Amino acid sequence: MTEPASGDRITEGSVYRRIPNWPNYFKDGRPTSLNFRPDSGENTVSMALTSMITPDELLAGSPGFGRCTLHIVHLLALGLTVTYTPEHGQGHVDVGGLEGKDKATIEVRRRVSFFAENVHAPVPGP
Repeated sequence: MTEPASGDRITEGSVYRRIPNWPNYFKDGRPTSLNFRPDSGENTVSMALTSMITPDELLAGSPGFGRCTLHIVHLLALGLTVTYTPEHGQGHVDVGGLEGKDKATIEVRRRVSFFAENVHAPVPGP
């Protein structure tokens, strides 16, 4: 895959998502849907292309955090968008379509959590 330009939609490959070591973000060996809710004031969720960043680079500066891998095709099948935004960091993408508090969006976030693979658990915080 050639390096995309900022703003390009990504349709193949896979992404990493950090899993915080905060209460309720990891349960029964799986990331919960809270990991896929945009931060306050944001309308997308940050992830990183696995082809452009290593797991160690992903977790640098986030001690105790875990990670998971998601296939972009699964995200697209749920009606989400994946947009390359390298101005936010190496291999960074914004995943759109996860904002909102309605039942349908909450269900999409829950389904995204089920697609998580290669889950590396966070180290519980103090």
